[in-house]
Amino acid sequence: MIWAIEALFHVEIDQSGGTFGSKFSCFFATCIAAPLIETCLFQKIPYDAFARRKWQNNWLVVCAAFVFGLGHAYNVAYIIITTIKGVVLIYAYITWKGIRVDKFWMVAFIHAFNNIFFFLLQLIFE
Repeated sequence: MIWAIEALFHVEIDQSGGTFGSKFSCFFATCIAAPLIETCLFQKIPYDAFARRKWQNNWLVVCAAFVFGLGHAYNVAYIIITTIKGVVLIYAYITWKGIRVDKFWMVAFIHAFNNIFFFLLQLIFE
């Protein structure tokens, strides 16, 4: 996903840590850009495609979560963890009935909050 964010926003993301600029670019990529892009790719688009075909939500949850996990293919453990997170995100997308906040923005916020939490943990334990 990092390469897609670099291409879309014309930035170079240094994940090695160290400087403020690299930490800020990493924060922007993982906590702002990625949740927006991934909510569109892994929740909105699959939901819209499945809803048009009137498929059961169980297949939507399994397929969208698995693709979400594969989109984070750093290693097998991470794929498994992000697939589980993908289940939560697509389920939230399916079930959110908010009037004031659209389901896209709610799921993007949940995703961003998750990423911010782990980003801060990483900073603390560096």
